[in-house]
Amino acid sequence: MFGTAFKGPKPGNFPGQPVHYALHLWLWKKNPSGLYATFNPAVRCLPGTTRPTPPA
Repeated sequence: MFGTAFKGPKPGNFPGQPVHYALHLWLWKKNPSGLYATFNPAVRCLPGTTRPTPPA
């Protein structure tokens, strides 16, 4: 996308998520690691947040 390759195939990040390709884009928040970096060291999750629960 826009000259940047997707990363993958990647295993699911949580139970129930299929193998997938991913491309992160930090459009609304500046990422010191780069526009397409997977993680942003300047962002922290709110306390108590969790991953989605997979369907039963």
